[in-house]
Amino acid sequence: MPRPRTNAASSYLSLTVHVRPRAGRTAILGRRADSSLEVALRAVPEGGKANAELVALLAHALAVPRSAVTIRRGKAARTKVVGVEGVGQAQLAGLGAGETLR
Repeated sequence: MPRPRTNAASSYLSLTVHVRPRAGRTAILGRRADSSLEVALRAVPEGGKANAELVALLAHALAVPRSAVTIRRGKAARTKVVGVEGVGQAQLAGLGAGETLR
């Protein structure tokens, strides 16, 4: 998958994320070889709980409201395409391993 795409005019980011549900902690693990973001989630993948935790983690890591983060594709899959409004290249560059949800 190509690098995350941004639209400078609207400050919109489209990001591919690979999730690991039922992990010991909720955290961003880093980038994979295909440039997607790898994320561990404590939540179970039932009833949208893991998706909600993913949205909360990315919103926290990018310092945007949860309403700015949407799962565009893959709601029932481990590999998802997530859209984020109101972010810039600087915030994207700062998104890396070690970010946790408190």
